[in-house]
Formats: sequence, C-alpha cells, structure tokens
Amino acid sequence: MREAASPEARFPLRASLLLLALAAGVSGCTSLDSTAVDVAYAEPSLGGDTLTLDGFTFRDLNHDGRLQPYEDWRLPAARRAQDLVARMRLSEKSAAMMHPYASDDSGHYDAAKVEQQIAAGYNTFITGLTLAPGELARANNAVQKMAERSRLGIPVTFSSDPRNIYSKVRGASVDAEGFSQWPNPLGLAALGDTDLARRYGDITRQELKAVGIRVSLSPQIDLASEPRWGRLFGTFGDDPELSALLARAEIEGIQSGDNGLGADSVVAVAKHFAGYGAAREGYDAIMPYASTLDFDAGDDSFDTHLIPFEGAFSADVGSVMVTYGALPAGITAKGITLGTEGGAFNAPLVKELLRGHYDFNGVVMTDWGVTRDCNQICREGLPADMTREEANSLGSRLGVPWGVESLSPEERYARAVSIGVDQFGGSQDADLLAQAVTDGLLSESAIDAAVTRIMRQKFELGLFDNPYVSPQAAEALFASPAFLQQGLETQARSQVLLKNAAVDGGPLLPLQAGRRVYLVGLSAEAARAVGLVPVDRPEMAELAIVNLPMPAGDDHPGFDPYFVEGSLGYADDEPAYSMLKSLAGKLPVIALADLSRPAILTPVAAQSQAVLGNFGASDNAILSVITGVIPPQGRLPMALPADNNAVTEQRSEIPNDLDDPEFPRGFGLGY
Repeated sequence: MREAASPEARFPLRASLLLLALAAGVSGCTSLDSTAVDVAYAEPSLGGDTLTLDGFTFRDLNHDGRLQPYEDWRLPAARRAQDLVARMRLSEKSAAMMHPYASDDSGHYDAAKVEQQIAAGYNTFITGLTLAPGELARANNAVQKMAERSRLGIPVTFSSDPRNIYSKVRGASVDAEGFSQWPNPLGLAALGDTDLARRYGDITRQELKAVGIRVSLSPQIDLASEPRWGRLFGTFGDDPELSALLARAEIEGIQSGDNGLGADSVVAVAKHFAGYGAAREGYDAIMPYASTLDFDAGDDSFDTHLIPFEGAFSADVGSVMVTYGALPAGITAKGITLGTEGGAFNAPLVKELLRGHYDFNGVVMTDWGVTRDCNQICREGLPADMTREEANSLGSRLGVPWGVESLSPEERYARAVSIGVDQFGGSQDADLLAQAVTDGLLSESAIDAAVTRIMRQKFELGLFDNPYVSPQAAEALFASPAFLQQGLETQARSQVLLKNAAVDGGPLLPLQAGRRVYLVGLSAEAARAVGLVPVDRPEMAELAIVNLPMPAGDDHPGFDPYFVEGSLGYADDEPAYSMLKSLAGKLPVIALADLSRPAILTPVAAQSQAVLGNFGASDNAILSVITGVIPPQGRLPMALPADNNAVTEQRSEIPNDLDDPEFPRGFGLGY
C-alpha cells in the first residue's frame, strides 16, 4: 500500500497557449490570463405580432390583439405562469410535461415533424444536433419561430446532455462541434478547486446559451461508491463533502449565481436523486439484471448519498432528475422509510424526501424510458437467431419501469405525477397522460401544479419575451480560443502522476525534447509537436509510451448495456496491455491509464517506470504533461484497488471502502 500524498501546494501553472496551439497544429504563445464574458449583441427582431401599451412593447403571444397577464413582462414569473396554465387545454398541458427529442434527420431538424410536435403542444426538447455553433443557433431559432405561431405562442426550451467533456459516452454526452472540451467531472474532483468548477459551469452556460440551449442535463452528482460502475466517470468521485462543494460551485456557474434562475441562466439538472451510485456489482440500474440498488436496511448509508444533493440545493438548483434504481425494502433516509420502486414512482423518495424534507419546488424530471414496458428482449437479451439491427427495427427494446412493471404506461404516468414528478424524459405520450385524467387516475390539479412549475422556469429564463439568439454572437463566442484553452489546460492539470521512478540517475518524467519514443495508442504528430521523436520500432527507441484504454468486459452477452461493465483489471490479451508486457524490461515504459473507472494498476505499475492517469484527455494534453509543459496537479478522487478480490469484497453503497488500495484516494505525485 502506498501512503497518500500530503496536501502539498499546487504547482504554479507555467504553460501558455502552447497547448491550444498544439491541438490546432500551430505554434505560438499568448498569455493565459482570460476574463472572457458573454458576447454583447443587438437584440434580434422578435417577429410576429406585438402590442404597445403605456409606451411599452409586448409580444402578442396568443394573437388576440390584447395584452394578457402572461404576455406582460412586468409581472412576476409565478403570476404569468398561473395565468398561462389557466388558458391551456388538457392536451397542451400534458404535452408540456413531456421531454422528447426534437425530430431530426441526417443531422438537421426535420422541420415538418418538429412543427407537428409543436402543434401537438410539445415545447421542451432535448437536442442531439452537432452542427457548428452558428448553424445550431439558426436551427434553434427556426424552431422558436414555429413555436411563435402556435395557439399560445409558448416558446421551446431546448436541453442537451453534456457537450463540454472530452470523453463521449452514448446516452450521457454529445460530441458537439466547437464546444470547449474538459476532462470528465472526475478531473475537476482531482483538482478539488471550487473556483474552477464554477468557471467550468459558467463556460458551459455561456456556450449553451449562445446556441439557444437553456437546460443542461448536468451535473451528475451521484456518489460513486461502487468502483465498477460504468457511469462513475460522470461524477465527482466518492468523497461526499467534496462532491457537495463541487456540485454547488458548478451549479452556480451554470445558473449564473445561487439565487435561482434569471435571463442569464441555463437551468442545471442535478441527477440522479438518489443512490444511483450504489450499483450492484457495478451494473447500471438502467439494465433489468441490475434494477435494484445495493443498499442494506438498518444502516444510514443512503443519507451519505444525499450529501452531494444538499450542495445542489444550497445553490438553488432549478431541476432534479430522479434515479432509475429501485430500492430494497426497509431503506430509510432522514428518518423516512423509502418505497421499493424506481425513483420516478417512489412516493416517499419524491413526495416526502425531495419535495417535503428538502422543500424542493423546482422541476422534477424522470430519466429516459421509465414509463415504457421492458419487453422480452429487454428482460432476457437478444435471441440467438436475432441480430441487434433486427431487434432495433422492432422499436425501443429498453423500458425502465422498475417497481411498477405490473402497471400500464397510463397508470405509470398517473403514479409519477401524483407523487410530484413534473416532466418525463424522452417521452412523447401526452395522450396517455391526458387519458389518465379522463379516466380518473389523476386529478387535473396535479397536472396544473406540474405545468406551472415548468412554465415558471420558461418565464424566469426570459424565453417568453425573447427566445431567439444571435448566430453571429454565437460564432464570435466560439471563435475565441479562451474557452478551448481553459478546457485543454484542465485536461492536462487534472492528470495524476502515480509513479515516476528513477532512470539513469533521475526521475523519468518530465521528458526532454529530442527523446526517441515508441508510441502505442498516441499520435505521432502530437508527439512531434512537443519535440519528441517518434520511431517505428521499439529497438530504435530510448523509451516507450503506452496508452491503456479503460478496462471493460462483456459480462452479459446478448444485452446491450449503455455503460461499461466488467473487471477493473486489464485482460491479458488486451492489445495495449499485451504490448506493455512485451516491452517491459527491454526499455523504460511510461504507462498512461484512463481512470474513467478506477483501474487495477498493480501489474501495470510493476512493469512500468512511470504511470500517469487521466480522466478524459487528448493526446496533446497528455503529452504536454509528459514533457513538463504543464505539470500534473491531480490527486485521485477515488482509490485504485490492488486486485479484484478487494473490489468484490467492498460494499457497493459505502464510499472509499476498498481494503488496502494500491493507490489511496488523495494520492498524487508532482514534478
């Protein structure tokens, strides 16, 4: 076991724009000191009908030629929302509680289908478009123009999964053009800097707002207590207090302060309330074989998982997404006995704990697919004679109605709304929700309360008064290198140096320019840009640099897990690890480890002279650390296990529970 490093002072940042220049394939240096702010621009023409009263201009949203309370920007958001909801039909209110994808085709919105969605009353959309910033702004403006023509002129709220993290994971992030690229949130935790987390949130806000996206489906503040969990990369690690501090800071950045929402805000969505990180054997609760979270009745471990959310509540977070996971019987939190259903249907969790104990009055939304059935393929995996393509052609295979499988989709909607859920992620079943009211399963007053909260946020964001953005301003904001630069620097600084043995009388790292290197899994062009000399064969090299992927396995053949599963150790036949073993003893080896999950590095460290961990970093960011352009400043935000036995013996719900880790939480060396 290695001793945890003392909390030594961080190294002063010595790099400049060199890292950004390397990423762009150019050279040159400029000062790092940047105070970039929102780009000012002239308000675009609102279009449509307007009214003039007492010298003020208002949008005539319902096209009746008269000023209605919800059109009057002088009134409080709550009053305007109340007036609007009273004018909405049941079908419109039900549609407003859905959060579907905006229909797209070949990378662009399908205008005809989106207009049909808006005509049916849908006005919150998740967007997966990856257009250039100016084009994305124009596309979102075109949708807002459709919304302006609707019966009540309700503007669209666009949301997005994270676009600002380097690692791209299906269902959890978007590979978006032009956005700054930061390490996974684990990297922010490795630096432990709340000012940086706030700055990251603020940059996220500016970039999303510039293209017309006003809801960020982040931060993910689950406590990462199970080291095998495939979504651990999106968390702040397994220190509950640090997670709370970073959650608060990032939300303050996203929402432009800690006093609720305003015209400069993007809504932060704290997720997933609560306990999602206690993933049984590391398998994600989205999957049917892992639907129940791994808590034990009679202890207070669930309360520990609430601590990061308390940081979010202290920042007045706008929205909360509830967890997929069901719970065992007998779990208590803050003295409340929780139900056994998944988060969207768990009355004590939502109504008593979230709405009651924490007095949360923002928007509560579900994760995707919770009202759908989990069909036979979902439950049992692909039949041996069926391909994934054939299964996908049958429609969605994955429903996540844990704990309420016996209910119909209509009954699931009614159950969720009755306990305080406002909006349904990925759903477009307004007719089912409206039918639940007609059938007496749900009161219309419960619908009204939910829609009022949703509309209040739209008013607070200023969308009813001006939902449009300037494409030119978006292009100007994204043309500046400042945000890209800060993301790349943080990719570098957050890396954790785990080993740096002496070679030829001194530490192997940092490398000096001119060293001949054999590269495995790294760009030769990026290596040349920092002065290294890549060679084609190991025998020509002075040392080797081996980039190891995150360990992964295939524990459930026939299923299609959304997130990585399997052992934290490297398989003997994993190509990069096999190459590392073949090089060991022949020349010095620098091992690079992707720590999106806490890998077992015991055999890697034994066969390498230097080990450097990252949390999502480009080759340029990695090589800038290897060559000392930017020194590594990260400390592990979670321990790294010594072997698989330690992993299987720890308790999934207890943070920092590994016995005798190879590298303890907080460990990190420097130059």
